[in-house]
Amino acid sequence: MAQMKLRLISNLVGLKNVSRDGLDIVFQPYPRFPGVFRKALVAFIRSYRYDFIVLNCPPADILVLAFLKFLMPFNRCKLVSLDFILTIPDGIKDRFKNIIKSLLFKQIYMFIEYFRNTNGYTKYYRIHPDKFRYVPFKVNNYDQVIRAKISDEGYIFCGGKTRRDFSTLIEAMRGLDYPVKIVTVGDDELVRTGSSLNVGNIPTNIEVIRHDGNQESFIQYIAGSRLVVLPIKAKNISASGIGVYLKAMALRKCVIISTGPSVDGILSDDLAIMVPPERPELLRDAIRKAFEDQEYRRLFELNGYRYAMSLKDENRLFESVVDTLADDIKCRLHAR
Repeated sequence: MAQMKLRLISNLVGLKNVSRDGLDIVFQPYPRFPGVFRKALVAFIRSYRYDFIVLNCPPADILVLAFLKFLMPFNRCKLVSLDFILTIPDGIKDRFKNIIKSLLFKQIYMFIEYFRNTNGYTKYYRIHPDKFRYVPFKVNNYDQVIRAKISDEGYIFCGGKTRRDFSTLIEAMRGLDYPVKIVTVGDDELVRTGSSLNVGNIPTNIEVIRHDGNQESFIQYIAGSRLVVLPIKAKNISASGIGVYLKAMALRKCVIISTGPSVDGILSDDLAIMVPPERPELLRDAIRKAFEDQEYRRLFELNGYRYAMSLKDENRLFESVVDTLADDIKCRLHAR
């Protein structure tokens, strides 16, 4: 049986190590020298001999490549974006940028995302639903997580930085005396990631810990908690909190999280406790029940742990990306 070739240019070097029967991966690393346009141009010139350019995260590079694709549509190499984070346009300046982005997004062949509810991307950026492919995320820092010492020190953990709704958590905790540790970054970075944290009038049972990004200590804060609460803002069209909730599940913690793209069509109601966003009274009730009822909490700890461990580490993620691309080639070959 002849092997199918999958020819890739990507900044995900791990893709070249994926092994699949009947599949030969020809891999070219995406250029790493300075200058977005220069990198994109070199990659685009090289791409005439490849099937896909797959870029993880950097929006500027993929948009420049999309512009080059618009100018030279005869290049048959297809652009694939992995984990492109978009927000709701706000104001005239954002709306103008949105028009440009929407035109460039038409040149991107596929958007691989870690969430299923992409309605916001279609609504605000006119990306056709058929362009999306869902790939489950992974447990970040997998080796550190599985080695972590797990305990219950009686506090609630809330952490991360992107689109976090700390205000709703603070309001939910008024009237409850459970200790809370909010582990997050400084204010400037919070603003850049669509969050804010006003420490001027918080209950005395809430401790704010400004974190430096060290994953070992971040993991230990989660590992020592009784449960994990991740309130996410309602005006959110991309996945926020997936990395933290999977890490918490892998650490056998019960997770309470806001409904929205991060969980829609991904988590069932036996994996996490899901609460509508910006409803502090409902969040308070969920926290009270989970904190006080050990048997109830244990159900989510066990089911969440099994789910997170089934997603494994980055090697499994690389395999899922390769499988998605190979399946696309097969489908197009069969359609001929």
